[in-house]
Amino acid sequence: MSTKFSFSKMTEPDAREILTWRYDEPYDFYDPTDIDVDKDIEAMVEPTNLYLAVRDGDDQLIGYYCFGGEAQVSGGDYSENALDIGGGSRPDRLGTGSGEMFVRVAMDFGKMFFNPEKFRATVAAFNTRALRMCEKAGFVWSQRFTRADGTEFVVLVREAEKEG
Repeated sequence: MSTKFSFSKMTEPDAREILTWRYDEPYDFYDPTDIDVDKDIEAMVEPTNLYLAVRDGDDQLIGYYCFGGEAQVSGGDYSENALDIGGGSRPDRLGTGSGEMFVRVAMDFGKMFFNPEKFRATVAAFNTRALRMCEKAGFVWSQRFTRADGTEFVVLVREAEKEG
């Protein structure tokens, strides 16, 4: 498995492919509903929403990143100054041990383009795999909240490394 990543602006074909990805339980929580597909595609390709397609060394679409407001979840307290990062991996890439690197690459990209003081990630509380991945990348729990639909989330933060 290649460890080289490349990024590109999210295109409509990329967004359509990502929206066909289906996850096993309990990660099927992340599966889009058919009702939202056109709205989701529109949001993912809107440049101001900061979505990026992620490809491996073989130019295969393996995931995506998003930054800023698109990585936030309704109900959380985002008043602290930090760059929100979010993303997802193709289902067959889950559990392969590359998650921490995936998070670190998102931080490297975020640092290069936004130079934040802190990074922040919001993860569904049941997603212990993603929580561990963020913790391995140096994030610490900041808050826990329940969204209006009853889903619990954890907000994690970490200081951005400064050039030294």
